[in-house]
Amino acid sequence: MVNDVNHQPSPGQRVLSIGPILDNIFSYSTPATILCASRTMRMAHDIARSYLNLAYNVDRFLFAYFSSPDALRALQARTGTLLAGQPVLDFLQRTDMALEDTTSVSPNLVLLVYGAYFFEAARFLVSNGYSTSDALSPLLPREVSQWARHDSVHTISLRIVRQAPVVTLLMSDCMCSMNAIAFNKVFSLYPHAAFEPSHQCSKPKPANMPVSERIEPPGALSRTHHPYRFVGDKHTWMMPIDARSITLPSPASNTSRLSGDAMEWCSWRRPSSEKDAWLANVVYDSSLLRFRYALYDNSLLHAAEQLLARFVIGNPERARAFHDAELIQFLKLCFAKWDLTAGPIPYSMMWPIIKSMSPLPSEQ
Repeated sequence: MVNDVNHQPSPGQRVLSIGPILDNIFSYSTPATILCASRTMRMAHDIARSYLNLAYNVDRFLFAYFSSPDALRALQARTGTLLAGQPVLDFLQRTDMALEDTTSVSPNLVLLVYGAYFFEAARFLVSNGYSTSDALSPLLPREVSQWARHDSVHTISLRIVRQAPVVTLLMSDCMCSMNAIAFNKVFSLYPHAAFEPSHQCSKPKPANMPVSERIEPPGALSRTHHPYRFVGDKHTWMMPIDARSITLPSPASNTSRLSGDAMEWCSWRRPSSEKDAWLANVVYDSSLLRFRYALYDNSLLHAAEQLLARFVIGNPERARAFHDAELIQFLKLCFAKWDLTAGPIPYSMMWPIIKSMSPLPSEQ
């Protein structure tokens, strides 16, 4: 039998097991460091979990901008709206500049919204006390509109997305801008590039330079990441948000209810060299879908089109409904069966999934 003495914590472990000490260390650590430390011993895990719950309090962040975070999340669930911009990065870096500085105008919180839902999003801002410079027609759709409150330094940029919200994020000037808050999760698409010093710019930059300018642009890191990605993969840092009180859009008859955010199953392809365009993808936009979806290439788009075409054939009622839930289920099954680090999904693997999800009468 192994002597129990060998299992006694070392002096260093005993010091680190003191909550206030470890909590102070965490306040200066990157997210990856905190997660690694949480795996060293049970006490560290419990303290890290408590610290992360407090440090990443989404409701506290949202209360600085909106009177009801739940009302905002309900809007996001109905419209596919994402929150982005410098304040989201500040939140993930635990700086929360919008909360600490109440004397100067804070950076814009960006709301990425589909054009079809601009009116609903604008009306929500008005109900929260925001107004825009165009006082005569504040609800008139514009590609970008700036909103502010007379009693707050917080400002909002309402931006209409022409493709899919994730495409707007991926077309940002640098990887550290590729963070967003959906109604049920917080996403960071390239967390190491955004938060870990070893992945950041190697050349010294002024300390007062904004973080978004101190990170290498996407092309400079193009060889360090897998080319084929989807939002919900293992390379994305995701934090769940308690959205149990949120009512998702009611499905039509013969359709399934959405169980999560549409963005999670969007995908893209990063080129193999810096000479190519940063982002390669196609956007699936259909009358059969409530939202638009970024897909990494035409083969995946073709498979998705076949799925929905087979699903509605000979059924006029289904042809008048949205089938986002079915598309998401298809993408979920594909990504579960195939590791994108090996390359794009072979069509021979997608076809059996298509047939099983949408069998034709002759195949039954």
